[in-house]
Amino acid sequence: MSIPLSSEPLSEDQLNVLEDVLEKYRTEASVLNVSELDGFFTAVVSGPAAVGFDDWYTMLWGAPEYLPVWNDEQEFEQFFTLLIQHMNNIATMLTEYPEDFEPLFNEVEVDGEMLLVVEDWCFGYMRGMSVGNGWPVLPEDQQQYLSAIILHTEEDDLLEGDNPLQIDAMEVVGFIPAAAVQLQQYWLGHRVEFLPRRVEPKTGRNDPCPCGSGKKFKQCCLH
Repeated sequence: MSIPLSSEPLSEDQLNVLEDVLEKYRTEASVLNVSELDGFFTAVVSGPAAVGFDDWYTMLWGAPEYLPVWNDEQEFEQFFTLLIQHMNNIATMLTEYPEDFEPLFNEVEVDGEMLLVVEDWCFGYMRGMSVGNGWPVLPEDQQQYLSAIILHTEEDDLLEGDNPLQIDAMEVVGFIPAAAVQLQQYWLGHRVEFLPRRVEPKTGRNDPCPCGSGKKFKQCCLH
């Protein structure tokens, strides 16, 4: 399978394809929606070391036992191509156009007003931080940026006094894009191995499947 190395932003229709597939193969352990996926990939491309395909792909679904059994190769290729394109776009925006970086937050309508829902994105970011060897402890001046994201995953605890930002949860929403950019730039300057802007899968169709079954990828989770 040849994966296009585009970093163009996905269209609304393409994002809907990702959403539909995530919904179709959802488990209690997997990324639930595109907003969580966006946060997940933001952390994956921002961390202290390059992350291999096998690691992030497995974490996307939660564990090897939750990897999808695809209906056909076409379904997998379409989904995977869009995954890589979206990941590349996030990496490009963070690195080359940080002032224009915008997380994909969900929206809900409440009393006729559209409100942002950031929890899914933040949970995705925290999931992405745990891929591979995870993130080392950040210095105090960088931890404040991460706190803007953690605030929406452990909100009750932080609002009871363990909030180093000392600001309201909703005020933090506007701070999240800048926080993500700052964290990416920090790790870029401390990275052991730079993560390429263009990401290709390490697992080929004839390689062992990352789920650990011992079968070839094309005979296992690709089927």
